[in-house]
Amino acid sequence: MGGRIRKRRTHSWPTRLPPISEVLDRYAESALVSAIRLRRYWIMQGDSPERATEKAVRQATGMMASSGVPISRLIKLFQEMKNAADAFIKMLERVQEELRLNAEIEYLVEMVGKEPCNIDDYSKRRRNLTIKLKKILEEFGCREAYDTLTTRRGFTPSDQLLKYSSRAFKRALSSIIAVVKSYRSLNSFEEYKLKKEVLIAVAEAKYGSERARRLEKEASKYAEQALSPVR
Repeated sequence: MGGRIRKRRTHSWPTRLPPISEVLDRYAESALVSAIRLRRYWIMQGDSPERATEKAVRQATGMMASSGVPISRLIKLFQEMKNAADAFIKMLERVQEELRLNAEIEYLVEMVGKEPCNIDDYSKRRRNLTIKLKKILEEFGCREAYDTLTTRRGFTPSDQLLKYSSRAFKRALSSIIAVVKSYRSLNSFEEYKLKKEVLIAVAEAKYGSERARRLEKEASKYAEQALSPVR
């Protein structure tokens, strides 16, 4: 005969039961969540937002009272929940802003970098772009990065961004970001902001201020459409 087969346990009692105070806290916290859901429910049933809020709060208040948790403790619990909610909202707003900037950059890279700059008035365009790029880099605390980006043949970042197109243009833009990162750390939001400012500066040098503003508005609309399913 074979060995004895042991049945595996599919569940077991917790090794430690939470203290009664923790159980009561959880019950009181659930009352607030329940109130939010009830308010949505009553609005869907046809109540006005004010009436729905009144009914939801009344029921939640009953749950809180039955929990036996002191009012001072309830205030502390809900303040903690509020602080956590505020932190999450701030984080999600930052993520949403980064997604928007990334979509705008995607549009601007394609539009601004699809063709090289016209030869007419090239020296003037390059000079204007150089001034703007140095100012942008100075705002990010690394003005000297411009000289670092100049090639051995004297091909400046302005030359690269004006004369390059498509993949070469994208590489030139990425090089600027990489050099700035070698001088200081950039979080994702700062990186997107830097990219957009450089792209707008290039657009102004290539096409003039009016068309650059129009491209910026088009990029904003593109981002709004691209992110509409995410919202």
